[in-house]
Order: sequence, then structure tokens, then C-alpha cells
Amino acid sequence: MILFFNVFITNSRGSAGSTNRYDRLDLFKHSLASYAKIDRITRVVIYAELDGDYKNRAEELVNFLAETFPGLPIDFHDYSAANQTQWRQLLTESNLLDTTEPILYMGNDDHLFIDQDTDVLY
Repeated sequence: MILFFNVFITNSRGSAGSTNRYDRLDLFKHSLASYAKIDRITRVVIYAELDGDYKNRAEELVNFLAETFPGLPIDFHDYSAANQTQWRQLLTESNLLDTTEPILYMGNDDHLFIDQDTDVLY
């Protein structure tokens, strides 16, 4: 199973003047860690565009991915697809259109995998 994220990590969320309760990159890392519990993941593909406050933390995220998914191939890209043309490019360059493996796609940086029993997922 290929774990595939396409996300935009930003502090600029919600209505004007609102602030986030948690650091968005730390929250994304927590989310990624929750998916590491899935033992059938064979490859990790991450398209994560890091906005302003987070651009200087790309190496931190790459290191976290290597620690969280040891031994797995990890494709990290520091941008995300936002329109149809970008999606076509993303899917082509990552060879996701050519695979017969199941793909677990996540488009949110803050959605955790919380199922304690993976039988339904499998």
C-alpha cells in the first residue's frame, strides 16, 4: 500500500485574526506518525508545500519521515498540487498512475489514523 499525501502546511488558516492552537507542521508530523502504524505501507509519497513560517523546516520534515518510516522508500516533494495541471504532473512524476498497489490518499495535514484494528482497512 502506498501512503500518499498532498498538503499545504500554513499558519494562515481560518478567518482574519484567528490563530492556530498548535504548530501546523508539528501537527502534520503527528498525523504522519499515526499512519506509521499501518504495517502494509510499502512506499511513502509526500507532496507538502511549506508556507512562509515553515519553509526553513523542510529538512526537519524529511528527517522525521525517515525516522517514522524506516526502511521504506520515501518520495518527498516540497510543493503541492492545487489544480488539474499540477495534479497530472504530480501523478506522472510519482508513477502513481502506473501502480497496481492500493493507494491510501490523504489531502489533510491534520487527519489522524485512529483505527486500532487495521482489518477493515486491509
